[in-house]
Amino acid sequence: MSAKATAYVWEHSPYRGVKKLIHLAIADVSNDDNGNRLWMSQTTIADKSGCDRKTVNRALTSMVEDGYLELVEGHSGDGRPNVYSFLMPPVTESHTPVPESPTPPVPESHTGCTTESQGVYQNVPGGVPESPTNTIELKRTQEELNNEAAFLRFWMRYPRKVGRPKAEAAFISAVTTKKVDAERIIDGLEAWKKVWKRDGTQLKFIPHPTTWLNREGWDDAIPPAESGELKGNAQLGKDFLPFEYDDGADLVRKLGAKVYE
Repeated sequence: MSAKATAYVWEHSPYRGVKKLIHLAIADVSNDDNGNRLWMSQTTIADKSGCDRKTVNRALTSMVEDGYLELVEGHSGDGRPNVYSFLMPPVTESHTPVPESPTPPVPESHTGCTTESQGVYQNVPGGVPESPTNTIELKRTQEELNNEAAFLRFWMRYPRKVGRPKAEAAFISAVTTKKVDAERIIDGLEAWKKVWKRDGTQLKFIPHPTTWLNREGWDDAIPPAESGELKGNAQLGKDFLPFEYDDGADLVRKLGAKVYE
């Protein structure tokens, strides 16, 4: 996992929506110690992002063309995933000066008047007014971007990716209407993921994200474990969820066998 690459995407990615989610997914698995390389199949990226392989393929091609990925090893047709290097182009701010434009003529009846209601703005570069309304609009837009970024973090972590538009609406409603902190929702989700992992809950029995959000699942009390042993499908080794086990050795341990290091 590369915290640096993930932070770069949050702050500087030019993409939005599903494409930004794909950008986050590949940033999350890039290897800091190996030139930010990553080798994850398109199917895995699609599962992490909640989209299809064609969308992932188009996004990866676009990111290579845009200079955010470099194809290091292509394995098309041999069953192995391509190897990419995650790139973080330097971000430069444009300082192109705003061309001066003449002050718009002021009707005689409005001479010396600079109120917004009369539509006259004097000594403003480019004739663009600086008003409290513009500031409020800018803050509102930034809040929307922050909420969108928080939802993408929630969506990447939620194991059952069903009904993304409704889930996003429910998430935004929680943080704006109910005034619930986004981190509180995500922390609640992480706690419940541990419960689902502990109890071997099948994916089909995990609630839809919209259902979980609407019932304020982040505030649900965490049930205690019934026993010290795994049960149901987790014990039988069936229907493992992708987030259940860290690696093969972890899986063997949880099934009760000894692992020889």
